[in-house]
Amino acid sequence: MTNGEHIREEELELLAAGALTDDEAAALQAHASGCEECALKLAQSRGDVALLTFATKQERPAGTVKAEFMARIRASREREEHFAWPLRRRTSNASEAAEYVTGDKTVNWLNWVLVPAAVALAVVSLALSWQNRRVSQALEKQRHATQALLNEREETNKLVGLLAAGDTITVNVLGRNVTARIANMRAVDWESLGINFVLVFSPGAFAGAPPEYTRFSVPELERGFFALAFGSDLRIGARPRGIRRFNHPIRVTVIAGGSVDRNAAMLRVIDDYIRQAPSLHLSRAVAGAAAADVEVRLIDERDFKSALEAAFGAKIAAAFIARTDPQCMTSVKSTADGEIVRSVSFIIADKGEAVFLDCAYHELLHAFGLSNHDPRNPWTTLNQKRMVGYLSAYDRALLAMLYDPRVTPGMTEARARAVLPSVIRELGLAAPARSTR
Repeated sequence: MTNGEHIREEELELLAAGALTDDEAAALQAHASGCEECALKLAQSRGDVALLTFATKQERPAGTVKAEFMARIRASREREEHFAWPLRRRTSNASEAAEYVTGDKTVNWLNWVLVPAAVALAVVSLALSWQNRRVSQALEKQRHATQALLNEREETNKLVGLLAAGDTITVNVLGRNVTARIANMRAVDWESLGINFVLVFSPGAFAGAPPEYTRFSVPELERGFFALAFGSDLRIGARPRGIRRFNHPIRVTVIAGGSVDRNAAMLRVIDDYIRQAPSLHLSRAVAGAAAADVEVRLIDERDFKSALEAAFGAKIAAAFIARTDPQCMTSVKSTADGEIVRSVSFIIADKGEAVFLDCAYHELLHAFGLSNHDPRNPWTTLNQKRMVGYLSAYDRALLAMLYDPRVTPGMTEARARAVLPSVIRELGLAAPARSTR
């Protein structure tokens, strides 16, 4: 019955099929129960027989059909390579008994599942890796910002530690030095974004302090003039070669529009310029007058792009919007020698009074010839980091300089540097030192 100490494969297949006598079956079963390799082969044979039972009527075969059944088993082996599911490879080595093989004429059905799943998993892993990198970079940036704030807080605490009740501290308020005596110190909760009252002064400490800087030195005025009156950081077309300004009395008209009525408020802004900048020789023109030198159009924010396209064409409008994120805009057309021919300002009317007033004063300065911006200048309305909403003393001084008869359209920077000191001095625009009235 056995070959070497193991049951022959043919006998195991007959045992699995139930084709042996009871005595033969009992003997083989007893051997298999004590032999791991034979038990494994018997289980495999029984699996093969189970496959055949799907196609045949189940009945206990007689001993006379042994040869016929062996032929069926051999035929079954030959058909194994055509099955689409994995089969166990015949082996005499128990460690290799679990190895799966497929036929060389068909593709294992698992490939149709595992390959797409593996590809999908790789794509998801790549996406998660990319997202993780972005999150890590954002966290690292936030960590550096937090560390910078902690360092600044530490330095501030060191400075505060040097102060005590009874010491004096001097604060510069718009050019005026205010000295006060420290009455007490207290800890501040910096966790919130609310005002924590870093310095609390007694009532009346700032009595007489001006609402803004009112006097400036000659270098401060000259620096602002050259930064704002020459060129334009938002220009479209050739760079202006010199000063641009009107060379005749200026007439302004307002074209009302927008969902919020700002017409009367805009006329008050113009009247403010008429009163505080007499060198402009400014006057109001009838609404919509063709002879107006400056046209102010009041619009809603949602109509800003379409209004620019209607006035200047889609190409120029797109160029302006691409260069900046404007709330308002002014177009200044001038001749080759620097004389302004016409200015058109677009003012947003529906974003609140503060935005309206800031835009109104800001854009009229552009319309009159101060075409540039200066983010480092703390006194001008043309600092885009500030929201002013009035005609500052500094900007009044710049307009007075720009429209002095000695400063002419097309004047170069070199010529302006030669004439400005006398203009500033004779107009009384500067003070020897920073002081306030």
